Amino acid sequence: MNYSEMVVLIGNKCTTKCNICCFDSTIESNELINDEYISNYLYSLKDSKEIQWVHFSGGEPFLYYNRLKKYIKICSENNKNTTVITNGFWANDFLDVLNTLTELKICGLKRIGVSFDEFHNEYISCENIKNILIVAKRLNLYPSVQSVVLKNSKIGDLIDLLGDSISNVPINFMSCDKVGRADNIVLEKDLIKRNMEQMPVCRKGHTFSVKYDGTVWPCCCPVVYSTSLSVGSIYYDIKTVADALKAINDNKKLKILRNKGFNYYIKLFKDYGCLSMPEMITSSCELCKLFFDISNENFYEKNLYNNLNVSEVKLNAL
Repeated sequence: MNYSEMVVLIGNKCTTKCNICCFDSTIESNELINDEYISNYLYSLKDSKEIQWVHFSGGEPFLYYNRLKKYIKICSENNKNTTVITNGFWANDFLDVLNTLTELKICGLKRIGVSFDEFHNEYISCENIKNILIVAKRLNLYPSVQSVVLKNSKIGDLIDLLGDSISNVPINFMSCDKVGRADNIVLEKDLIKRNMEQMPVCRKGHTFSVKYDGTVWPCCCPVVYSTSLSVGSIYYDIKTVADALKAINDNKKLKILRNKGFNYYIKLFKDYGCLSMPEMITSSCELCKLFFDISNENFYEKNLYNNLNVSEVKLNAL
């Protein structure tokens, strides 16, 4: 698969404390990516033809507004498109929203996404979300809404809350993963699950990410951050976007996953009988959490790499 997009998580501080938060973020959270390192890293986009979009998120990226403007400008100067994902805490006044989004558009912002669901609505008024959607459409910032759902979520209620503001705005409904705060709060019986056999391939191979601690990961799903799949850090060995893409392409486990799918790992663990396989999972990302747990590294070194010449595997383009 071809990587064409990149996510940058600026920090993990957030104004809300949603039960389904994948990072367990709060207003007291204080991890923040180093400004000098990430700025230099973003400047290296000028040498990367593959990456066309950069998405900024958190935590809540509008808590780092001056940095957000700076990073969007760097990307724009290097002919890259940008989006930002926000919970909308700052959007209670319509004119302020107009001024803020106009400023970001001048910096180079192309799109804006809003996180809004029954969990965010405990902390953020739907009027804030309406303001963002209405202004963004006027400015051609192509807004979208991201909503995390459980088995008993009432999707129609969400649409009713947003009213006409949701007209011509795509809503992306995502099933909740057991990661972050959700891992401790959300019950298994409330999760939306599917048969594991329906998830044979990874569908996240076009976007990689840089976490707020500087680590670089081969996808943007929060589940990956609890695995052994980090390919390095912008503070040490990944200085440029080209370095990141090379490290992802050279990773043994990822080469096999991209080429052979999860079925290869399912068979591997079944053959060795060392891992209990669930019948139902929330998404293919849960398989990454299962197979690439850090505790499995010795198993891979002993039973995978020694028995398979990865360099000879004919791979699809990553």
